[in-house]
Amino acid sequence: MISWYDEALNRLNKLCNINNPLILEVGTGLGHFTFKLKAYFQESRVVAIDINSENIKHILLNNRVKAEKVNWLIADGGCAPFRDKVFNIVASSFSLQYWEDPLKVFNEVFRLTKNAGRFLITDLRKDMKESTIKKIAELSALNNPGATPEEIERFLRLRLIDCYTPKEVNKIAKKSRLKNWRITNREYGFYLESLPRTQPSSK
Repeated sequence: MISWYDEALNRLNKLCNINNPLILEVGTGLGHFTFKLKAYFQESRVVAIDINSENIKHILLNNRVKAEKVNWLIADGGCAPFRDKVFNIVASSFSLQYWEDPLKVFNEVFRLTKNAGRFLITDLRKDMKESTIKKIAELSALNNPGATPEEIERFLRLRLIDCYTPKEVNKIAKKSRLKNWRITNREYGFYLESLPRTQPSSK
């Protein structure tokens, strides 16, 4: 079964088919997706930002060797210190639920993404089914021997309180400056992503 991160990377690769794209990750957290991005797009420059300085400190202390291959910056995703239209890819994973003003960040994603660039924002969905919550807890417990499915389920339910439904994200995105996007639903979450490139006519 493909992991959520791997699916996100595959989707990004299909959306942006240029060599060595310049990549921005908004809301790096503890860097889990960041390192996946760098491993997948090995020759690309990856810039990762987070408003929480403690997250960046944790990454640099605990993953020093891997961290040297990424550019880290303490910055607000709603007001990033970069010029307009500079990135080929802007991505964010499991960060939306923490944003104080998603509309502001969506507008900033639009500003930072090149006209021919692509973006992808993914997160858990608040309206996840009960059966899905239990399945995630059981699978996570297999990879975390120190935690029981019940403990993980309680943590997940607390986290979902601040998440969004796909419909809520769709409503915010429609108010934003983002263009040519779609929301792709999954049973556990969703993708707010650029539309795939239209294929040239064979005629």
